[in-house]
Amino acid sequence: MSKMVHERNEIREMTLAAAIEELAKARRHLFDLRLQKARGEVKDVREFSKTRKRIARLMFKIHSETRMPHAPEVVDEEDLAEETESESEE
Repeated sequence: MSKMVHERNEIREMTLAAAIEELAKARRHLFDLRLQKARGEVKDVREFSKTRKRIARLMFKIHSETRMPHAPEVVDEEDLAEETESESEE
């Protein structure tokens, strides 16, 4: 199994709390990388893209777990009028 697949599975299996904690760590790591770049200490520039992708995966995981499971249904005005009429007839 490749490293990328392993990382995706790892994120997929995380709990919401663990994903939020890991997101904070990844953002801090990206911040530290930027500081190192400013000082000229960066050894592996690929680390920037890897960290940004990890942040995006974690944000997707968090968003997918926190959004509402079902969007509210759109009620057609005609259906609403028919329901109101049928209730008043009874």
